[in-house]
Amino acid sequence: MPKVTDYFNKPLNLLPNYFKKIGLGFILASVVFVVSVKISGIHLTAEKKEMMKTIFWDILIIGMLFIAFSKEKDEDELNMLIRLKALASAFFYTVILKIVNDVFYLIGHEDFNNYNSYFFQMMVWYFFVYYSAKLFLKREK
Repeated sequence: MPKVTDYFNKPLNLLPNYFKKIGLGFILASVVFVVSVKISGIHLTAEKKEMMKTIFWDILIIGMLFIAFSKEKDEDELNMLIRLKALASAFFYTVILKIVNDVFYLIGHEDFNNYNSYFFQMMVWYFFVYYSAKLFLKREK
């Protein structure tokens, strides 16, 4: 029978590196989709606008997830540590943002974020922390 420690000693299974390109394609497709709808001047009902917004956010977030959870070409333990710290700080940032949003909502202001934007902001913060840490370490060498 396998031990619990065996599970935690396995390396983290990430997506292959080429998923970064697939993720970038998803992000570009979502942006092109929104821009083309805006430029074409198509009149949409409120229901269809909401559906388009949902599709845009979903495709954008899937693309960001593909990029965030794909391996680097030179994946090592330092990259995994940077990835872990970036994910932890992004989670912390999002929780603080949600709490601040709730406080503003309670004192009578509008709710300025939805759950898609929380996740989007979390991913943006993750990318900022992860790639700035990698850039800092590269300059340090």
